[in-house]
Amino acid sequence: MDVSIADFIHSNSLAFALAHDTKFIAMLKAARHVPSTYVLPSIKDVGGSLLVENYKDYINSTTKKLHIGAELFGLTAMKDGATIVKCPLTNILVDMFYYLNNFTNSFVINNLSYLFLISRGYEFHALMDVVDSTEHMANGGVKDAEYLTKQFIPVMQKIDPQYELFDMVAFDGAANVQKGGRAIAA
Repeated sequence: MDVSIADFIHSNSLAFALAHDTKFIAMLKAARHVPSTYVLPSIKDVGGSLLVENYKDYINSTTKKLHIGAELFGLTAMKDGATIVKCPLTNILVDMFYYLNNFTNSFVINNLSYLFLISRGYEFHALMDVVDSTEHMANGGVKDAEYLTKQFIPVMQKIDPQYELFDMVAFDGAANVQKGGRAIAA
């Protein structure tokens, strides 16, 4: 079995760390219970319906993870632009992080008090959407405040329909983009 796993990883130029990936291990465990009549999914299914199903699962589980502590610590929406092979993209990211500080173990040396600070934290970063802006740009559009606002608001509404969790929207420093941040905050 080890040789088969290594051959699969090497032959497909996959990262060696895949051998210890939790999803890979789960797949191997699930394969133990598959009947001999099982038929592998077609290439069309892997790139079609199964891809859509995995995407929906990712969005649902990611949204749930973003809600851990979000009521208390808030969410941050961010934009990152990228152009890949002449394809203008807008990445919409959402972060949630918090740190709980616990003070423990104080002591005194030479009349000075010392306090150990133990910090525990939780961070979660999620890519929630990638918007292909090719058609918009080809029609003379720009990634301005109005355009970015139209891209951000639906993503934010899916995560936070009551408008209670987002407390920060971060864009880069361009003046027209800052207007988008103000429009979302309104």
